[in-house]
Amino acid sequence: MALVAAILGTGVAFAQDAPERPARPERPVRPSRPTRPPAPVDRLPLIERLPTDVQDLITQAQEQRQALIEERRTLIASLVEATAEERAAALDELRESQREQIQAQRELAREIRREIRDLRQSRRDNVEDGG
Repeated sequence: MALVAAILGTGVAFAQDAPERPARPERPVRPSRPTRPPAPVDRLPLIERLPTDVQDLITQAQEQRQALIEERRTLIASLVEATAEERAAALDELRESQREQIQAQRELAREIRREIRDLRQSRRDNVEDGG
């Protein structure tokens, strides 16, 4: 017992208080960042710089997309009161229509990319020719 008291007593005698931590310096206040302006409604602000044929292709792609969305909405609205067989037939029709539309969109996108690539190349050629 005396031994335990001696060990505990020496532990307390040599124990150190935790050193006081220095106070943290105050962080400088950062000025708030300006908020971004709202995104433009027209997501293609540079479209006006493109030639009219490329603009027409882009407009055509946007119109096709909107037509597809409207077609889907009307079809889905008609499915609410349809029987199971009518739903299955309508869904098959929707899938087929979607495949066709996706293929048409891909082809139109390829054509747009081709036109832009040709436009870039012609600009490069003009710059190289001193133009």
